[in-house]
Amino acid sequence: MTTNTTKHLDKDLIAVSDDTTIDSKIEELQQNYLNIIGLLKNSDSDEYINSLLDYGKFLDRFARYQEAMKVYEKLLPALIKRDGENAIITGLVTNYLGSVYDSLDKYDNALECFNKALIILTKQYGKKHEEVAKVLL
Repeated sequence: MTTNTTKHLDKDLIAVSDDTTIDSKIEELQQNYLNIIGLLKNSDSDEYINSLLDYGKFLDRFARYQEAMKVYEKLLPALIKRDGENAIITGLVTNYLGSVYDSLDKYDNALECFNKALIILTKQYGKKHEEVAKVLL
């Protein structure tokens, strides 16, 4: 009989049994995301786009930056098509992608994303908004 222990990772709790590693639990959760996204794949639906966004954030949170980069790069064109180039969500995801590029030492790409995100979010929120400040950090 195993007892459950709880591990803390980046403000999220993942319960794992003693015979399960956190990495294997993350892999299991990642497969669940992929299954959901696969079911929605041939759709420009909000559910598909939102699932991609959630999956990208999940990968980013657990330092799976290469995979997060691919998800955000796939997500941005869908967001632009749905909401436009200057939509808040487009600016936010552009900033997320910039952070991932930065984590992967792709500094030119990161700077380009941060600049785009700053322009979009400043247009939408104004100069003194919290989301604009996050881009500057």
